[in-house]
Amino acid sequence: MTKADIWHHHISDEENSNLSQTQFCTKKDIVLHNVQYWRKRFAKAATSNKPKTFIPVTVAPVSQVRLLLGDQLSIELPRDSVVDLIFALRARRLINAAT
Repeated sequence: MTKADIWHHHISDEENSNLSQTQFCTKKDIVLHNVQYWRKRFAKAATSNKPKTFIPVTVAPVSQVRLLLGDQLSIELPRDSVVDLIFALRARRLINAAT
């Protein structure tokens, strides 16, 4: 039995004990910090093993693009002009856009 197996068993017992972590650790003569460490380690391993999911995106070809700025301003322009507009606004420090 590995150390991880032993701690899996301890943590499972603790979860099913209906005791606080402190009470469980006192009863079993286990250091509370160790329980917290292994619980975090198992949680981290569980989330890192999940497969990454990608959401498919379909971009429809459009000739016009509408940029909505707040609820009072919208700009409509040809699709090919969007990049130029963003660079022009950024050059004038009217927007803060990362490159």
